[in-house]
Amino acid sequence: MRKRWRDLIIVIAVAVSVPLIIMILIRITPSPPEAEMENAILQLSKAGTKRADTYSKKLYTEAKIFYDSAMVNWQKENKRFIFFRDYQKVLKFAELSSKKSTQAADNSVVSTINLKKTNSEKIDSLDIIVAAINKYFNDYPLSAETRSRISRGKMLLEEARITYKKGEYLKSNRKLTDAEYLLTTSYDNALANLKSYFDSYPLWKKWVNATIKESEKW
Repeated sequence: MRKRWRDLIIVIAVAVSVPLIIMILIRITPSPPEAEMENAILQLSKAGTKRADTYSKKLYTEAKIFYDSAMVNWQKENKRFIFFRDYQKVLKFAELSSKKSTQAADNSVVSTINLKKTNSEKIDSLDIIVAAINKYFNDYPLSAETRSRISRGKMLLEEARITYKKGEYLKSNRKLTDAEYLLTTSYDNALANLKSYFDSYPLWKKWVNATIKESEKW
């Protein structure tokens, strides 16, 4: 009889302790940072759609590095025995990645707006210079090098205008910078040559008149 009671008590104890042990194990088992990692990759993707890889490259690169670090640490912890896993580093890197991605996205939007405005103003300014060159120097005897620089500048300006319309503002800006240098320096040189020509004109006219008078004596 006593043996039966003892066996019953053992059965009851086991029945009670097993679920309790399972509950304790569940509570002490670290939860994998799936939600945090999903959010990190989501924010990184959003930054990519806003072209942060182009217009906020430093922040976007940092966000990618933090995400990669989180992934490496996650894989490292998953190789350990389940009860010994520690996802604190994973959570930290995932959070930093999300933060940097958000900053990169916001910064990219601002940079894009500013660069678009700057490019538009620069295109208008260079159009004015090109119009002046066409008006005043088309028939003026410029050097072959100056003509070549003007031609190259005009071509770059048109390429910049095309890339601007495509929304490739960084690429457009680089072309505009080169076009601006070629056109403005060529324009300034042409103006200097023209001024030099007119400054020497009175002397040239005086020399011609003197030559004519001398010929009249013959």
